[in-house]
Amino acid sequence: MKTKFKDLPNWQFNIDEISPSVYKVSGIDNQKRNVEALGINPDELMEQCKKKAVEITASLQYSKKELSHGLDNMPISLSS
Repeated sequence: MKTKFKDLPNWQFNIDEISPSVYKVSGIDNQKRNVEALGINPDELMEQCKKKAVEITASLQYSKKELSHGLDNMPISLSS
């Protein structure tokens, strides 16, 4: 079953029981970046995946901000 969370609108998550009492939780965003965790507690695994998804999303937003500010301050070299 696919699950979405309001605080991660671009991500969807899935819980699969891959063996008796062994779970795989996976998440994927709109750009196909993914997170995954394996273990015996699906709720804990979901929280781990959500935390990683938040970290990925935050780092991408930071990178975009840095890139946009960095381009404003880049020296321009003109060749003759």
